[in-house]
Amino acid sequence: MKTYVLDTHALVWRLTNDRRLGAQDATRERVLTVIEADGRCVIRPIDLEIIRAMPMELDIHDALIVGAALTPVTPVDGVITCDQDIIRAGLVPVIW
Repeated sequence: MKTYVLDTHALVWRLTNDRRLGAQDATRERVLTVIEADGRCVIRPIDLEIIRAMPMELDIHDALIVGAALTPVTPVDGVITCDQDIIRAGLVPVIW
């Protein structure tokens, strides 16, 4: 089975059938419900290993996503995102 780091923007857009990210509580609750109900989803806390792996050329949010993908604790096959900064950085395989 392949493993990916998921940029939460991609999940929210998929669940809301919308390309824009909304900060509505209903959207947040729906995302959390889907994550909790799907055994394939694992929420990994930000730890020192992720922080050490963060590429400095990205903003902090993108760097956390890439850092999580680069840590050896959970080897991943790529990142699911359409974030252009992550794609341009070329540090991890990207699926979109």
